Amino acid sequence: MLYMKRFLFFFLAIFLFAATSVYGAETGWMIRKFKSDITIQKDGLVAIQETITSDFGVLRKHGIYRYIPVEYSDADGKILTADIRVLSVTDGKHPIPYGTEHKNGNLQLQIGDPNKTVSGKQNYEIRYTIGGVLREFSEYDELYWNVTGNGWPVPIEHSSAFISLPENGIVQISCYFGKSGSESGCGSATTTDSTAVFSSTKTLGAEEGMTIALGFTKGMVLIIQPTVTNSDASDFSFNFDIFDFLISLGATLIFGIGMIYRTWRKNGQDTNQTGEPISPVDTGTIIAEYEPPLHLRPGEIGLLMDETADTLDITATIVDLAVRGYLTIEEIPKKWFLGSTDYSLAKTDKSDNDLLSFEKKLLDALFKNRLTANLSEVFSFLSQETAPKLTVGKKTVKISSLKNSFYQDLRVIKKELYKTVTEKELFVENPESVRTKYSLIAGGMIFAGILIPVLFSKINVGISAGIGIGIFISGIIFVFVAIKAMPKRSFLGHETYRKAQGYKLFISQTEKYRAQFYEKENMLMEVLPYAIVFGVTKKLADAMKEMGMKQPEPAWYHGTAPWNAAVFATGMEDFSKSLSSAMASAPSSSGSGGGGFSGGGFGGGGGGSW
Repeated sequence: MLYMKRFLFFFLAIFLFAATSVYGAETGWMIRKFKSDITIQKDGLVAIQETITSDFGVLRKHGIYRYIPVEYSDADGKILTADIRVLSVTDGKHPIPYGTEHKNGNLQLQIGDPNKTVSGKQNYEIRYTIGGVLREFSEYDELYWNVTGNGWPVPIEHSSAFISLPENGIVQISCYFGKSGSESGCGSATTTDSTAVFSSTKTLGAEEGMTIALGFTKGMVLIIQPTVTNSDASDFSFNFDIFDFLISLGATLIFGIGMIYRTWRKNGQDTNQTGEPISPVDTGTIIAEYEPPLHLRPGEIGLLMDETADTLDITATIVDLAVRGYLTIEEIPKKWFLGSTDYSLAKTDKSDNDLLSFEKKLLDALFKNRLTANLSEVFSFLSQETAPKLTVGKKTVKISSLKNSFYQDLRVIKKELYKTVTEKELFVENPESVRTKYSLIAGGMIFAGILIPVLFSKINVGISAGIGIGIFISGIIFVFVAIKAMPKRSFLGHETYRKAQGYKLFISQTEKYRAQFYEKENMLMEVLPYAIVFGVTKKLADAMKEMGMKQPEPAWYHGTAPWNAAVFATGMEDFSKSLSSAMASAPSSSGSGGGGFSGGGFGGGGGGSW
């Protein structure tokens, strides 16, 4: 009977988990205005005045509370502690009672008179200084500051920030708006040499915030280093029935993994024409194909093979565009012995009317706002008697110039590639959307796995811990399944996938199918982009060398060494690696350089009412 009760509790906990919803959020009031005046001082301190205008309506409240993070974790797990000092809290004219408390890495201010209630609009001005929040980069220093915090349970109707420097020297600015992690811009921003003003154009919802980043001349102010402490996990122990724990953990894992398998079998596994699931290892007999199935382009084939639009697919597309006459590739000699090889891409005058949408976006993104030579190069040429002749009217771009700038375009192009294969009905649903949907479900499971032991530990520690850990592990497993296995090819997509494997067989075993290669004079160039996406470029190069095939030098490629087909094919593998690395690279951590997001940087927190 005891074990029956335990199992009933187990299934009751699962039911409560499924039925649990977030409730208890504050309602009935809002913040009309959140204005932050920020002054970066010569001594490295940042002086801040927050003006928070709340509207309690008919509610009767004592005031608000505001919490500001003062502890942050760095990449090494160390705790960085900023030095914060509250100077005053007023309504703009008169002092307001407040109390402070350091709690969970935050400074929490409880503002208001416990013996008095207020309604309607109330004004709160909080003045404080904080040190240790300015960051150093190689070329500039930066304030990366979460102005409002993303922890407010009510909307903020209007938010703004005014930042001033002790002297002229603003290098770059950025502003982010929305949920934590959002990269959406704030709205309006105006700057002078020493000031910047940011203002939102729409209301911030609950748990949304405004984050600003301002880069300024290096060495203008003293950079105060935050206090650093090691984060040592405290000992955690509790007593519970090990049998309860193991039974609930095992049952949850069996249930969770079973549901994941059932979900994959129903929604992620490829099916045949009758709707029966096809085993992932059952590819049938692969027959060599001598041309790409459905005349798909390399990027489409690459996505079909692994269900992911990756950078290699885009690189192969660039080579394919060159083969088809839309651009040329020129190898730039190394400037010194140990230097790296660079490449220059030049756009031709061929019309792009026949290109697929993702190919057009790629071509446009490569050459947007880029001319044959940049302005500094032009001025340097003017001072030389033997200036190189510039090709007027032809757009070019160096591969090296794509670093830290092309990654945003890359996302858009990949989205368009996903859209293209979905519209061709090669997938039942957009693979990117499928991954997002099931990853969110997996994230919910992970969160529930953490929450359940907290909610139910007072009832039974062993069972609640077992269920929580079981759901948490199932969620982790589901993350990998969602990313790797949930996108589902259609029947057409699966058949095309099999034929694509046949085309890969043909390219990777060139010497076996040499007759087909000898039939076409330009066969090497036709298959090269597909060899890149299949990852068999070296095999193709070795086969070309072994067969002694002489391929004419392509008009779209200009190397620094005498033409050799096998060496060229190997070189294209190096080119694709360089291009992939340049396109995918992104700025590491600068907020003002455009690599930030809402909720990033220092500052932040949130608040509420009481």
